[in-house]
Amino acid sequence: MPGICCLAGEGYNQRRLQSMAESIKHEDWHLVDIYNAPFCGIARVHLGIFNPEPQPVFNEDKSRLIFMDGKIYDCEGKKRDLQRRGHSFRFTNNDAEFCLHLYEESGKDFVRQLNGTFVIAIYDTKQ
Repeated sequence: MPGICCLAGEGYNQRRLQSMAESIKHEDWHLVDIYNAPFCGIARVHLGIFNPEPQPVFNEDKSRLIFMDGKIYDCEGKKRDLQRRGHSFRFTNNDAEFCLHLYEESGKDFVRQLNGTFVIAIYDTKQ
């Protein structure tokens, strides 16, 4: 089943993250996106149906990134509000990008504003 896995800490190992991603990739056609930083890494295994663009998706100044698998519904009104507040969207209908900008405005409680089924991992270099 697709999903997200993360590793963090001084002992971070890219090979271990790759192994974790492979362990949740049960079909040859599942897609894998991986991000590696000095002390952490995040991987997403997905079907390529919803939010098919490669992840992670970064915010405007690249200080935050998101991995997401799933689908968000009824978000167009909130997306327009975010655009009025100065957030730019590079993708037409990318739920991950929407969620990242909503996180920037609302903090960790952003998930209370979402309607959908999803898993999300956010790396915030400002925290």
